[in-house]
Amino acid sequence: MKKTGILLALLLVLGITVIGIPVRSSQASTNTDQTVSVNQMVQAAGKTSFHLLIRNEDNQLHNYKLAYDLMPQGMQGKFVQQQKDVEKVAIEPLASLLVEARISVSESTAVGNHQIIVKVDRDDGQVSFTPLSLTINRDYALSISNEIQNLSGINGQNLSFQIAVANTGKLPMNQVGIKLDLPYKWMVQGVNPGKMSLKPGENGLFTIQLAVPASQTAGNFQLKTTGISGHISSPVKVIPVTIQSNHNYLFWVIALLVLAAISTLLYFRKHGRR
Repeated sequence: MKKTGILLALLLVLGITVIGIPVRSSQASTNTDQTVSVNQMVQAAGKTSFHLLIRNEDNQLHNYKLAYDLMPQGMQGKFVQQQKDVEKVAIEPLASLLVEARISVSESTAVGNHQIIVKVDRDDGQVSFTPLSLTINRDYALSISNEIQNLSGINGQNLSFQIAVANTGKLPMNQVGIKLDLPYKWMVQGVNPGKMSLKPGENGLFTIQLAVPASQTAGNFQLKTTGISGHISSPVKVIPVTIQSNHNYLFWVIALLVLAAISTLLYFRKHGRR
């Protein structure tokens, strides 16, 4: 009986010891899968993107730092997740996240194949590397060939200027147009011509007319212009614009306010307060 009690005591102690041993989570390696083709074709002065699926196979949340471990000269890259630029992402246990690696290629980038490597560094020290490949050619390329140092205008009036686009590629290009990024409430009144065809080395001139709202305050602004043809686009050109106040517009605003005040006063004199 005494031996049985001793045996039970030993089993109880052993049970407590086993329960008290911490269970360490398995440290699965970081996995980054490329969800697009291994190689992308892009024109000089163009842009492209790769979609990367980062998988957290661990049973706890981890933070992942994103960086380009290898970026060829003449290229720039960033990471985008849900339309926001990111340098770090957090991924829940046993989950995955899609991140877009966006690459911009300068006009001077050499023709040929270029290798890019994305580095994903997990907060526990695990690192993965994903190779990307770009092939640059100059069959199709556009550039804005004229420089506009400054434009000036008056609020409430139209603003007119000209943009020259050049076909710097080796092949003819059709449906060449202009893309404009304007300040808030500014509107495009007209682009002439709307589209054009350009032979290699040929320039085309677009006349652009913008409407500057009368409510626009005086100040300095920027117009962003890009030559486009299908998926091909030129480097963005930024045009500084200075807007001055239209004093006639201010006069009419004041006149309307005074007229409204006089009308209110006459109404109360005639009808009195109720």
